[in-house]
Amino acid sequence: MDKEEALRELIKNRDESYKAFNDVIANCPDIPTLGVRVPKVRAVAARAGREDPDTYFASVEVCREPMYLEEHMLWGMAIGYTKNRPAAWYQERLDRYVPGIASWGDCDCGTSTLKFMERDQELWFAYLEKWLKSSREFELRFGIVALMDYYLKDEWIDQALDYFCRPLSEAYYVRMAQAWALSVAFVKYREKTLERFQTGIKDAWVQNKAIQKCRESRRVSPQDKELLLGWKRR
Repeated sequence: MDKEEALRELIKNRDESYKAFNDVIANCPDIPTLGVRVPKVRAVAARAGREDPDTYFASVEVCREPMYLEEHMLWGMAIGYTKNRPAAWYQERLDRYVPGIASWGDCDCGTSTLKFMERDQELWFAYLEKWLKSSREFELRFGIVALMDYYLKDEWIDQALDYFCRPLSEAYYVRMAQAWALSVAFVKYREKTLERFQTGIKDAWVQNKAIQKCRESRRVSPQDKELLLGWKRR
């Protein structure tokens, strides 16, 4: 499967009614969309990554024409669905994919397939720090979401929380990612995350949004929801 075959598969699964809804949610009016639901994109990405990834990536990485949002999302997913490649191969693929991310959905769905980051975590943490030093909104979001997906573990939680709590950008989708990550961290590492709320996250908006997300979560107890109200800031 090459890029053109993948696009044909996406077009077969377009849904105009879903497109109208998703265009509002995606909030990237400058990027053309097809209106393909994420499970359908995943199915095509899995084929691209598992059947003949060399052909697929060779065709997608030389493309200089604008892509549909779903095409770019498929590209990110296919990186994760490709198995048994060395870390350098994945890094090269990500170096080409990440700068083109233009929506939160593309970022989050692509990042969710990168299970190879579960291996050799020191290497991948160092790699993610490159994106966490970026000044670009979705490159930063990619770094935060990857930390949330793969580094909420005993040996990494402190470093992950440092990034979730650090003022990285005024960009909306970066701050939202930090708040989301803090709410997930609260479920997994309640005491450590609560300590950050108590000492005060430098960006009060991030702290308040994280507390809001905690209070919306079914995985947070009613008692903790009440407790967290006391750490909202003006």
